[in-house]
Amino acid sequence: MIGQVYEVRTTDSFFNNFDPANMGWRADKAKIGGGELIDTGYHPSYLMLHLAGGVPVEAAAMLSTHRLTFMEGEDSAQVLIRFDNGVVGQLVTSWAYQPAACTERFSVVGELGSLHSDGTTISYRLHDGTEESFTFEQVNNFVAEIGHFAHCLQTGERPPHTEKEGIEVLGMILAAYQSAKEKTIAPVLNVLECDKPHLGSIPAGWSRITRSTAGIGISSAEYHNATTVNPPNVSPSHRQLLRALQ
Repeated sequence: MIGQVYEVRTTDSFFNNFDPANMGWRADKAKIGGGELIDTGYHPSYLMLHLAGGVPVEAAAMLSTHRLTFMEGEDSAQVLIRFDNGVVGQLVTSWAYQPAACTERFSVVGELGSLHSDGTTISYRLHDGTEESFTFEQVNNFVAEIGHFAHCLQTGERPPHTEKEGIEVLGMILAAYQSAKEKTIAPVLNVLECDKPHLGSIPAGWSRITRSTAGIGISSAEYHNATTVNPPNVSPSHRQLLRALQ
């Protein structure tokens, strides 16, 4: 409808009333693996990945703690992701604040026009002046998700997100943390296809990552090299991503 996609934006922010007495493990950076970004930030990351339609390759991020100062990790994040098809995505996610009323839940800009949504209504407008809006009934998200999952089990239909997308989103988030820490643009490690040239220098021992009927496979020697030997040209976030696949 809008042709080649140029830009995607996603937002998932809300005023969270956490306090030290009720936040539990989410306030512990070692237990959660970071802060708000690796928790609620997963949702706009999945949505961005779906809308961009490409493989994430680079990340740049700024993390903030605006209000929940008792947290060890961030309570807000802004992340830029570049995909291999040229799409650039921007996400904003926070527990510190409710976004301004005019903020879209997601938007997409393409060669023929754009679309945006507040989560219930989707509107598009093309350069030729054509425009239309669609409003959908609100549903219980959890009931809908579980129902769709059961449908996929019964029919064999591929769900919108499988282990592939889960690995890619984790890679996006870990690269964002690396970017914020090092104040640079960080590569997103694609452990599904480690021989792709855009990923830069990848240790030779990681090149034979394959799929199996059980999911994602990696030889014991490769896994040992990646997670135990800790080669010096491999970032901590990349090693963390491979450990998550164990």
